[in-house]
Amino acid sequence: MTKDLHKDPFDESTKSKLAIFKDYLREWLPVFIAPQKIYYKTINIFDFFAGPGTDFVGTKGTPLIIIDELKSHSSSIISKKLSVNLYFNEFAKDKYKQLEERLIHERENLDFLTKIEKENLDFQKAFDKYYSVMSAPKTANLLFLDQSGIKHINEDIFKKIVALRKNDFLFF
Repeated sequence: MTKDLHKDPFDESTKSKLAIFKDYLREWLPVFIAPQKIYYKTINIFDFFAGPGTDFVGTKGTPLIIIDELKSHSSSIISKKLSVNLYFNEFAKDKYKQLEERLIHERENLDFLTKIEKENLDFQKAFDKYYSVMSAPKTANLLFLDQSGIKHINEDIFKKIVALRKNDFLFF
């Protein structure tokens, strides 16, 4: 049985992974938001194993890190009329409910985002549901697949991910 990393404060290795994710996102976003000429009017960020949004003591997890990083680009997103969409999936019902509550509190001051969708689905169902969104033309995607979900990435899923155009992904 795997340890539930959200029931305790994040350990140092988890904090390090979150710092790497934050740094990556901080560098990734301007590629699509900052240029004079915008090639991709739609930016999608997928976190298929989102968790509850924080650990037991409130340290932010990936969903809230994503939102925080996007806030610093809100004026560019608005002025360039970009469509920025967040897709969070969490299979565990209790964590999903916690994530929903945290996102309700975060929703204030997020008018610059086009949508935030939350799902409580098995990874395969969530991936299949959003594959057409990821495949849409003139769309840039970032997929985050952490240690909770790596066991779900089989050869077929991997081939689908790498076949997507303008798609970046992180496996932790």
